[in-house]
Amino acid sequence: MTSAASFPRKYAVTVYGATGFTGKLCVEYLAQHPQGDAFNWAVAGRSTQKLQALKQQYNLPSNVGILRAENSTDDVNSSGLKEMVQQSAVILNLVGPYELNGSFRLAKLCAELGTSYTDLSGESKFNARLQSELDETAKKSGSIIIPSVGYDSIPLDVTAYLGARRVRELAAKKSIDLAELQVKAGNSCMGGFSGGTFASMKEMAGGWQLKPAKPLAIADACSEKAPEKCTSAVITPNATWIAPFKTWGTINPLGIHNARVAYHSARLVDGSSSTETYGPNFNVVDCVIPPGMTSLPWPIAFLFAHIIASITKMVLLVIDRSQMVRNFVTRFMPTGSGPSRKVQEAGFLDLRALAVGYPAKSQQKPVASVARWLIKDADPGYKMTSRLAVEVSLFLALATGEATQPDKVKGMTRGVRTVASLGDEALATLLKRLKEFVGISVEVTDWNEGGLGKKLLGAGGNKEKL
Repeated sequence: MTSAASFPRKYAVTVYGATGFTGKLCVEYLAQHPQGDAFNWAVAGRSTQKLQALKQQYNLPSNVGILRAENSTDDVNSSGLKEMVQQSAVILNLVGPYELNGSFRLAKLCAELGTSYTDLSGESKFNARLQSELDETAKKSGSIIIPSVGYDSIPLDVTAYLGARRVRELAAKKSIDLAELQVKAGNSCMGGFSGGTFASMKEMAGGWQLKPAKPLAIADACSEKAPEKCTSAVITPNATWIAPFKTWGTINPLGIHNARVAYHSARLVDGSSSTETYGPNFNVVDCVIPPGMTSLPWPIAFLFAHIIASITKMVLLVIDRSQMVRNFVTRFMPTGSGPSRKVQEAGFLDLRALAVGYPAKSQQKPVASVARWLIKDADPGYKMTSRLAVEVSLFLALATGEATQPDKVKGMTRGVRTVASLGDEALATLLKRLKEFVGISVEVTDWNEGGLGKKLLGAGGNKEKL
């Protein structure tokens, strides 16, 4: 087992925003982690008094540090940030909304000082800014910056990659030249909602564009001259047939950001390899399967999908246009609130991503695979997300530490990354951790049951580089 002394920094992981709703879930999980005696970690936030109370509440051992750090968009109102970053191998930032609360400043310090950084951002504009402004700095310092390491957006990102990779393998075996690779993902889930999530949704409200459009990858830099590169629409059709569930999926509001992350992985993976995994004609659709939908006859499910999509669009439009509605919801769902323990324990997530490769030659048949992400007895937005965030952060600390560490992973690319773009060895190691410690099962199987749908672009279609 790795000794705490082998880490180049005092703390392997520092949980910044530890006294918030999700922060406490992360602290609770870390306090009970099976590898807890292998590393030192810390809790951080604005109030030393609250952090001390938190440490007492969870009976945290003496090797858990307390770091007071206050973040802001300016130097005058920020203190302790640099000291926190210098002492930590990885900063897990849970203080959202991220753009509003000056998290770019914290990520920039991490990139400059060689500290890795993770967060739970669901804000595409914030992620795009990290990529465009911090990637080169992080590469030079050896830092790895990975935003969106929870339900947003790891399950879709990972399953889209694994499905695409398997489709390429099948196509190569059959000597098929693919014209397009398409991923249709449906997720059936049960869970709760928190004030923090709604606060992030308010920040994203300007990006909820309600017309279907092929998105630009997050890697496209945001700028005043091209703001559409931050908010290009990624909306599923009102109803999408999800073959592995044998029913219709409908709009997933969270899928807007998740799809952008998957497109970003496509750019990073294909851009760093001589062989294509996704290809220039890669498309992804992220849907939700409402409860009970799989038991309905398909015509009724199709109708319900359209009704739910219309309601969802209306709600998003109201959130976008009405400050009064946003204030009303915030009043009854303040930041720091969240689902009960009972709701968290009763939740689940079953995501099935069907990857289909369409041949350039019409006489050849498509090849397909299904990548499935499954977790039971865990609300995906909070219990699963908090554990995902901790495990990704611990993985980065273990995998990029001293050479004597048994968990070290060779060849990991530094910079602003996604989980799917870390490399096959790193991804396999991380998925092994998730299965062992969190109970997340990820499987890939070949698909031969039909229901593949039509090509979105067609042979020789949009050749825009991802």
